[in-house]
Amino acid sequence: LFNDSFVLYLPKDIVAGDFYWIDSIDGCNFIAVADCTGHGVPGAIVSVVCNNALNRSVRQYGLTMPNEILDKTKELVLDTFSQNKDVKDGMDAALCSLNEDKLYFSGANNPLWLFREGEVITYRPDRQPVGKYEFEKSFSCQEIDLIKGDTFYIFSDGFADQFGGKKK
Repeated sequence: LFNDSFVLYLPKDIVAGDFYWIDSIDGCNFIAVADCTGHGVPGAIVSVVCNNALNRSVRQYGLTMPNEILDKTKELVLDTFSQNKDVKDGMDAALCSLNEDKLYFSGANNPLWLFREGEVITYRPDRQPVGKYEFEKSFSCQEIDLIKGDTFYIFSDGFADQFGGKKK
């Protein structure tokens, strides 16, 4: 789906809370990078819940706009964890849908960087997670007209957040 692309995935442990997600429905291509609550096995369990919610939002509900996908994913994640009122798990995510030369972006605490003609343009995310949050609102969507030579990056803070090295 994305011939000129790459993924840098270097989890600290075998299982992790970060994941990337790619799908395509009727010529609309989706790509997301997500950082779920927790590390190791707990983070991986939340990743499974969030990944399934993304899949359902697109495949079952037929959503194609990133903001609508994140809103539905949030609803599904909250429903999954509704049995325990103390659970505040969820994810930060950057989600794009591409249709020819249009890119639509929605972010839950994670931005998109667009490199165009030697300049970096930052598309800011909504300051809320996909999950329980005190100041809930619908996610916004930013429409970007792509031109030849554009390069965009989406990412989590997972690599930078890892502990290790000489200074821990």
